[in-house]
Amino acid sequence: MENSDTRGILTETDRKWLKGEVEYEQRQTAAKRRAQIRERVALALQDFKMLADHWPQEESQKVLEELDDPERSASEIIEFLYLFLNEPATDAEQMIDEGATDQAVAFRQALRRGIQN
Repeated sequence: MENSDTRGILTETDRKWLKGEVEYEQRQTAAKRRAQIRERVALALQDFKMLADHWPQEESQKVLEELDDPERSASEIIEFLYLFLNEPATDAEQMIDEGATDQAVAFRQALRRGIQN
């Protein structure tokens, strides 16, 4: 896929910061960058349901054609989601949250069986 003026979830500055190419002297600036990235990631994850339900298959195919390596991109998305859903709980409330457990189990089952409508 060609570099263009448009962006995905991350800005160019986000990418540089995540790779350690940009550092902030103020902790508050880094905290703000993290919060902005979190918000955009959360919104993007919500958008995937809308795309799955309403985006025509032909358009999905066009997206795949624009990617340099669609299989690698899909693998990276699955890796992100797997790590996201299987991140160790950090407090007691997270450890007993049935919703999080149900989501992780559903994700593992989808990987094993394939996603079915």
